[in-house]
Amino acid sequence: MPLCDVSEREGWKHNRKEHIERAKVNQAPTLSFLDQLNMNKVDEIGMAEQSERPTGLTKDVGFQIGVRWTLPVKIEDIWQLLTSREGVNIWLGKADNLDFYKSEKYQLADGTIGEVRVFSPISHLRITYQPPGWSRPSTIQVRVIPKEEKTVIAFHQEHLPGLNEREERRIFYVEVLDKLEHIISRSKP
Repeated sequence: MPLCDVSEREGWKHNRKEHIERAKVNQAPTLSFLDQLNMNKVDEIGMAEQSERPTGLTKDVGFQIGVRWTLPVKIEDIWQLLTSREGVNIWLGKADNLDFYKSEKYQLADGTIGEVRVFSPISHLRITYQPPGWSRPSTIQVRVIPKEEKTVIAFHQEHLPGLNEREERRIFYVEVLDKLEHIISRSKP
């Protein structure tokens, strides 16, 4: 099963455990078949040329990753979970008293620092995120999007230092969404 950047929950629920296990095993960055072809394109004369950029590397924001799942929950309920202490501890880390007001600064238990940039209730939030050792902060956006009786939860992170950090964050967000789904399923009657 190929690893993917954007994981749309519907249609592959039966492969969830396999996908998560493969994501954990493949800690090193993996390239898809097409990425490998692009890395070594051969022109008419037989000379190899480099592709423009590796997967996840953008012109403007460096490396980025996005992961989204559709879950069977009302948008208000998932927003409440994401912004609760329990939810924040899952998708961000242990942060004491994070209230999500604009310009609020935070520090996590592991030394990661950041600031709230945007907070639009029941829609999205945007924060900076800089763990110890990173030369600059990255930006995390969490968005909830209604989809009929369900909600799409999307995590997007940009300005990542490199390909390894991109892969680590992809695996992290897959695990986060799995934990959130587990909480939601426990709370259903």
